[in-house]
Amino acid sequence: MVSWLLLGLFFTTFFSILLSLFTGWILIISMIIVLVSSVIMIYYLDRVTLSFLSARPTTLQENEKVFRAANLQAYKLETISPEIYYYHGTIKRAFVLQHGKRISLLLHEDLISDSSDEELGALFFSLLVQVKKGFAKKRTRIMFLIGLIAWGGTETANILGTLLPGKNSRKNCYLAFMYLFSPISSVLFKVGLGRSFFDQMILSLSSYSQESEEFQRYLKKIKTIFLQPSFTTKSLQLYLATQKSTNLQIQVILENLPHEWERV
Repeated sequence: MVSWLLLGLFFTTFFSILLSLFTGWILIISMIIVLVSSVIMIYYLDRVTLSFLSARPTTLQENEKVFRAANLQAYKLETISPEIYYYHGTIKRAFVLQHGKRISLLLHEDLISDSSDEELGALFFSLLVQVKKGFAKKRTRIMFLIGLIAWGGTETANILGTLLPGKNSRKNCYLAFMYLFSPISSVLFKVGLGRSFFDQMILSLSSYSQESEEFQRYLKKIKTIFLQPSFTTKSLQLYLATQKSTNLQIQVILENLPHEWERV
């Protein structure tokens, strides 16, 4: 990985210098900025994805029972102890992100407050199985890519809205992008992961019979929470996001991606 980055740095710098002879130093500075930003995002793509989801870290002092439950399941599955994050979003979900040796568990804050120790254990086991079986890294990369495209799209909409005449041009550009990209993002997600991704994930969890049953009971308890919203509800969520920040728009897009809870 490092060797490829160094090779890319060499060629980018070489061609930037050549181009600068004809176009000036503005281009080389711009290309270097883009390269540095790309390297940062490649090395910290899980952190960038957490930022897209407006995640906030929680500490052992704040949530001792959460860390205790997570570390217990990590010990059972022989994985690295995860970092715990929470978010406040439109849909109550739980995700696991992995990049290199870093493992991050991201939960909607209501799932943390409304779950017992045993329920948290079942939830964390279902997430860490994805690390054990090699699903988490692939999902992290796809979510990062979709989040990056969404960020670029919202910034483009922002620029277009500024240039176009009219009081609500910016909000209209945001709205057009959100309604166009939301279904496209789901297709990209499914294509990137593969048709059998969720089936294989569920099969991996079912191989642990006791833990799978505990997780099934947990899902039955919260089944009204995690169901995929209807088209009308989703449309309203997208509309409300455009009335607020670009961060919320990206978060709503990532939250509405297909989730394994819909399949269990």
